[in-house]
Amino acid sequence: GCLHDRDLPSAIAAPRIHLRLVDDEFVVEHEADEEIRAAVARSGLASHEYAEPHMYFGGVGAAAVSPSGDLQAAGDARREAATGVSP
Repeated sequence: GCLHDRDLPSAIAAPRIHLRLVDDEFVVEHEADEEIRAAVARSGLASHEYAEPHMYFGGVGAAAVSPSGDLQAAGDARREAATGVSP
């Protein structure tokens, strides 16, 4: 599914990319990750890598219900976030 076989907190924490148009050329801005770095190198596009997870990529808060009915919630460390699940 949309989480790529990750749990919700791992999916939210995964490295992100952003494609930006600068002076009629695309620049791939991304968080540090070997797979992303290799894909950008293969693309031939210019890039800017953020060494740490960065607030530039926004913040995500999400909740999901598993097939068994369990509720899970997670917030993004890139921005201040808090989650709670009560019965």
